[in-house]
Amino acid sequence: MTSLPPQPIDLAALLRAHPFITIERPPELWEPDADDVSFIRFFGELLVAVLARNGQVLSAVTIRVSNVVVERPAAGPMPEGEFVAFTAHGPGDWGGDVARPPVSGAAPPLVSADFEAAAAAAGALWAYTRNLGNDTGSVTILFARRSRAAAELKR
Repeated sequence: MTSLPPQPIDLAALLRAHPFITIERPPELWEPDADDVSFIRFFGELLVAVLARNGQVLSAVTIRVSNVVVERPAAGPMPEGEFVAFTAHGPGDWGGDVARPPVSGAAPPLVSADFEAAAAAAGALWAYTRNLGNDTGSVTILFARRSRAAAELKR
C-alpha cells in the first residue's frame, strides 16, 4: 500500500462534504495552515465534541468558521496575526472557561483529551472554552492563516 504525503487542507471542499451539519462561514474563506490528515482528524474530533454534548443530534450541529485578525493591542497571551477560527457551540457541559494553546496531555483538557491532542497535532495555535450558562457552552480553536503565496501555489 502506498501512502501519500500530507497535503494542504482544502477547507471549502471539507465543509461541502458535510451537508448534514450547519456550517456558518464568511464569503471569502481563508485556508488554515494545516495538512489534510491531521486537520481532518481534528475536524472529526470537533464534531464528536458537539455530538457528545448535544445528545447525538447531528442535525443540531453548527460549526462557525471565521476569518480573525488579532492585532498587537488585543494580543496578550493569545498570539497576534491572521487566523481561521472554528467554533462549536451547543447544549451540555463544555467544562469551565479555559484559554491557552492546545497541548496534548494538558490537564484539564480542552473539551476532551482526544480533541485537544487532535487540535495540537493539527497545529492549532490557540483555543478557548466558554461556559455560556443555561447548560450551554462552546469551544473555539484558532489556526494560523495559510500564507497567500502558499495558497496560490496550491491552485
